[in-house]
Amino acid sequence: MGKLEKIMKIADDKERQDALVDLGKKVGVTTGATYSQTGLISEPILVERIRNATTARLASQSWWLALAACTASVLSAIAAWVAVLLSKSS
Repeated sequence: MGKLEKIMKIADDKERQDALVDLGKKVGVTTGATYSQTGLISEPILVERIRNATTARLASQSWWLALAACTASVLSAIAAWVAVLLSKSS
Protein backbone atom coordinates (compact mmCIF):
# COMPACT_ATOMS: atom_id res chain seq x y z
CA MET A 1 0.00 0.00 0.00
CA GLY A 2 1.35 3.39 -0.97
CA LYS A 3 1.67 6.51 1.10
CA LEU A 4 -1.36 8.13 -0.46
CA GLU A 5 -3.59 5.14 0.25
CA LYS A 6 -2.46 5.07 3.87
CA ILE A 7 -3.16 8.77 4.23
CA MET A 8 -6.65 8.44 2.77
CA LYS A 9 -7.52 5.88 5.48
CA ILE A 10 -6.93 8.41 8.27
CA ALA A 11 -10.32 9.10 9.88
CA ASP A 12 -9.59 12.54 11.34
CA ASP A 13 -10.14 15.18 8.63
CA LYS A 14 -7.55 17.65 9.94
CA GLU A 15 -4.87 14.99 10.35
CA ARG A 16 -5.60 13.59 6.87
CA GLN A 17 -5.43 17.04 5.29
CA ASP A 18 -2.14 17.84 7.04
CA ALA A 19 -0.70 14.53 5.83
CA LEU A 20 -1.91 15.25 2.27
CA VAL A 21 -0.31 18.69 2.31
CA ASP A 22 2.98 17.22 3.59
CA LEU A 23 2.97 14.55 0.90
CA GLY A 24 2.08 17.16 -1.70
CA LYS A 25 5.07 19.26 -0.69
CA LYS A 26 7.35 16.21 -0.88
CA VAL A 27 6.32 15.45 -4.45
CA GLY A 28 6.36 19.11 -5.51
CA VAL A 29 2.65 19.84 -5.71
CA THR A 30 1.32 23.33 -5.05
CA THR A 31 -1.51 23.49 -2.53
CA GLY A 32 -2.40 27.18 -2.76
CA ALA A 33 -5.46 26.87 -5.01
CA THR A 34 -6.83 23.79 -3.27
CA TYR A 35 -8.39 25.58 -0.30
CA SER A 36 -12.15 26.11 -0.27
CA GLN A 37 -14.04 29.08 1.14
CA THR A 38 -14.25 27.33 4.51
CA GLY A 39 -10.48 27.07 4.70
CA LEU A 40 -10.50 23.31 4.19
CA ILE A 41 -8.50 21.61 1.50
CA SER A 42 -10.32 20.19 -1.50
CA GLU A 43 -9.04 16.63 -1.09
CA PRO A 44 -10.01 15.32 -4.55
CA ILE A 45 -8.04 18.08 -6.26
CA LEU A 46 -5.00 17.59 -4.04
CA VAL A 47 -5.13 13.79 -4.40
CA GLU A 48 -5.33 14.13 -8.19
CA ARG A 49 -2.34 16.49 -8.21
CA ILE A 50 -0.31 14.12 -6.02
CA ARG A 51 -1.15 11.14 -8.25
CA ASN A 52 -0.27 13.08 -11.41
CA ALA A 53 3.03 14.28 -9.94
CA THR A 54 3.93 10.77 -8.78
CA THR A 55 3.08 9.28 -12.19
CA ALA A 56 5.09 11.95 -13.99
CA ARG A 57 8.08 11.39 -11.73
CA LEU A 58 8.02 7.63 -12.33
CA ALA A 59 7.70 8.13 -16.07
CA SER A 60 10.57 10.58 -16.21
CA GLN A 61 12.82 8.30 -14.18
CA SER A 62 12.13 5.17 -16.23
CA TRP A 63 14.03 6.35 -19.31
CA TRP A 64 17.15 4.61 -18.07
CA LEU A 65 15.36 1.26 -18.12
CA ALA A 66 14.54 1.72 -21.79
CA LEU A 67 18.14 2.71 -22.48
CA ALA A 68 19.46 -0.38 -20.67
CA ALA A 69 17.10 -2.65 -22.63
CA CYS A 70 18.19 -1.06 -25.89
CA THR A 71 21.87 -1.45 -24.99
CA ALA A 72 21.37 -5.11 -24.04
CA SER A 73 19.59 -5.73 -27.33
CA VAL A 74 22.40 -4.16 -29.35
CA LEU A 75 25.06 -6.13 -27.46
CA SER A 76 23.10 -9.34 -28.00
CA ALA A 77 22.85 -8.66 -31.72
CA ILE A 78 26.59 -7.95 -31.94
CA ALA A 79 27.39 -11.16 -30.03
CA ALA A 80 25.17 -13.18 -32.37
CA TRP A 81 26.78 -11.58 -35.42
CA VAL A 82 30.27 -12.35 -34.11
CA ALA A 83 29.26 -15.95 -33.35
CA VAL A 84 27.95 -16.43 -36.89
CA LEU A 85 31.11 -14.93 -38.39
CA LEU A 86 33.33 -17.14 -36.22
CA SER A 87 31.37 -20.30 -37.06
CA LYS A 88 31.64 -19.60 -40.80
CA SER A 89 35.39 -19.06 -40.62
CA SER A 90 35.99 -22.39 -38.86
